[in-house]
Amino acid sequence: MTPAEKKKKIEVIKALLSKTVENGCTEEEMASALALAKKLMDQNDLDETDLQFGGEGVTVETIVKTDFDKIRIQLVMPVGRFCHCKGWVDRGNSDTLTYAGLESETIFAHWMLDMLADFVLFSLGSWSDRQGRRVPRLERSAFIVGCATRIAERLTALTPRPAPGKGRDLIIVRDQLIDAHLDARGIKLRDTFKLYSLDPKAYAAGEEAGDRAQFNRPIDEGRENRLLG
Repeated sequence: MTPAEKKKKIEVIKALLSKTVENGCTEEEMASALALAKKLMDQNDLDETDLQFGGEGVTVETIVKTDFDKIRIQLVMPVGRFCHCKGWVDRGNSDTLTYAGLESETIFAHWMLDMLADFVLFSLGSWSDRQGRRVPRLERSAFIVGCATRIAERLTALTPRPAPGKGRDLIIVRDQLIDAHLDARGIKLRDTFKLYSLDPKAYAAGEEAGDRAQFNRPIDEGRENRLLG
């Protein structure tokens, strides 16, 4: 069964499961629809997880991007969590960025990481121009860390969390699927990014710029989308 066929089957099953007494059906109609939905699920080897996530499975998507200023390495994990994925940088090559999650969400995570990296560089350029002088590398680095740190804080605050006491919460189920996929591939993740002494004024300017970042999904695939403030 192709992904398109699977998606169509799931849509049919969901339509059947929506035939409830609350939605205007009789008890006999609801029972008949439920029986047919169960039969279709058995015939097509579909389960509750397939219905919850539209038939999407966990995938691992890796992209190589030159990252001279180490912006993406600071944002890869918080962006991943915001997009319901797990993200990491290859230990041997910091330009190798990977997200594990449902396919549509890994695509969004890579897109958002690129747009936020562009935003940080755009903000850095604007701030540097306003200084009226050549900005030393230590100040440049401090601005980048301040901006990325503030973006990461905002993403963390906006990241949905599981509802207390709900073991079948979609967030928990999704995380369990991703963890099982990573365990099967022998992938172990850890956060190794470390902060160091930074120029306080440049860092504060970066934080201020980070407050202007936006986290919206692209809504028009036919036009260039940016997250520039």
